[in-house]
Amino acid sequence: RDNFLDLMDAVDETLATFNIDRKRIYVEGTSMGGGGTSLYYLNFPEMAGAFCAQAGYYFRNSKITDVLDQPIMVIHGDQDTKTRNGTRDSFLRQLGEINSKLTYIALPDAGHGIPGSEVTRNMLPFFEDHENTIEPDFRLIRATGKVYFK
Repeated sequence: RDNFLDLMDAVDETLATFNIDRKRIYVEGTSMGGGGTSLYYLNFPEMAGAFCAQAGYYFRNSKITDVLDQPIMVIHGDQDTKTRNGTRDSFLRQLGEINSKLTYIALPDAGHGIPGSEVTRNMLPFFEDHENTIEPDFRLIRATGKVYFK
C-alpha cells in the first residue's frame, strides 16, 4: 500500500510541476517493476496509455475481465528462471482470456538481464503509437488503490 501511495504522490507532484499530457502517461518496469507493471495493468488500466513489463514475476487476478482496451507489451527472456517464466506464461494466458491488446516479445537467448537497448528499441515506438482514450483521474485511482491495497 505504501509503495502505491508513493507512486501516486510522484504522479501528483509530476503533474503539478510539469505540463504533462495525461493521455500520454505510461507505466514501465523491469524485474520486480515488471511485476508491479502487471499488477497496475490488471487493476488500474485507466492509469496509462500503455504498459510495458519486462523480465517480471508477473501477477494474475482471476477476477479481472476487462482492461479497457489498454495495450501492454511484455518483453521476456526465455532463459530467465523457471519460476519467472511460469508466471509469465500464466500472465500471458490471462491476457489472452480477457482479450488484452498484447504485444509479446520473446528473447530466446536472454535471461533475466534483458539488454536496455532491446527494451528501448521496442518500447519507445510502442508507447509513441498509443494514447489513452480517457484522461485518468488520479484522485479516483488513489482512492481505489487505498481500498485495494489494505
